[in-house]
Amino acid sequence: MIKIFSFIILFFITSPAHSKELIQVGCILFDQAGAVVKNFPGQICYFRANGERVEVDDEKMNYLDAEDNIIWSQKGSYHHQIKVDENQKIIAALSETKHNVLGCETRYDTIEVINMADGKKKKIVDFFDLFKDETIFSGTDLTYLIKANYKKTQKSYMCDTTHLNSLFQLTENVLGKTNKIFSPGNWLVNFSINGQILIFDKNFEKVIWRKQVAIKRGHFHDIQFSKEGKILLYLNRYIKQDGASEVTALAEVDPNETTKFGIKIIELRNEGKLFRQNITGGMQFLLDGKKMVSIYNDTSGYQLGIYDRNWKLIKKITPFPASENKFGMIFQEARMINLTNFFKNYKGQH
Repeated sequence: MIKIFSFIILFFITSPAHSKELIQVGCILFDQAGAVVKNFPGQICYFRANGERVEVDDEKMNYLDAEDNIIWSQKGSYHHQIKVDENQKIIAALSETKHNVLGCETRYDTIEVINMADGKKKKIVDFFDLFKDETIFSGTDLTYLIKANYKKTQKSYMCDTTHLNSLFQLTENVLGKTNKIFSPGNWLVNFSINGQILIFDKNFEKVIWRKQVAIKRGHFHDIQFSKEGKILLYLNRYIKQDGASEVTALAEVDPNETTKFGIKIIELRNEGKLFRQNITGGMQFLLDGKKMVSIYNDTSGYQLGIYDRNWKLIKKITPFPASENKFGMIFQEARMINLTNFFKNYKGQH
């Protein structure tokens, strides 16, 4: 009896409530009812099973050990997402730089490839170098370009170009078995403004595939690749065919056919109604064909929806407390992750 009782005590000590599957939004961890379990510093975090973590804010990236000591720190202007490769050797971080183009201070995206062990930058992919000879996108108020068709409408406006929001390392999929372009380990990247999709090799040495997706005036905020070999794009704003209304939707794209004939649009619904999530948003593949997707409504604000394989909404989660408004967390990316091993090894106080 004493042994059993001791085991029960030990179980509860080593298996806290937050050691189960949690929802990560930035550096905040929630349970599946939307309550805060733990709030770490930073805007973007990555948690390792050994209790160590990567922590990012607007100006730097820190790598901390299991006792919250900084192992290394890297200055930089990071945004939206970081991704750690399948072998946990490198960190791919979205960043930016500026170049003067025809008199306008123009923002260009970069991808910084950082060695996870020591924080040294192995490579910086500058999209100015990748696209310096071509016009990227023409908007109504400003032309996004490299060399031609320039028009500046506001003196204080910093011109923008590719505007990356997300990247994704390919995993096992049916196309990768016969086509090296889609092999696991390569990196999928999308422009948020104009629908271009790129695939880089594993080391970000070169672009090995590039396509323009035929979705008029879509705004892509997250990208993933399914095991069935389909690109999935989260569209904050999708112009319906009537041309009069904007909704939030997902685009399932056949990479072998990126014209409108190879694109399936899934208009997301919350409580049976279409909605528009104006900013940010993302999705994650779960088990059994389920997906976790950012959703919104006027009553509850920003939420997470769990959809079944047929895109039926089966569960909603509202992460609180509110972030800057009464409607709850506004997030670029949410992930359902199991942090049991992280918390077994984590000894810090945050």
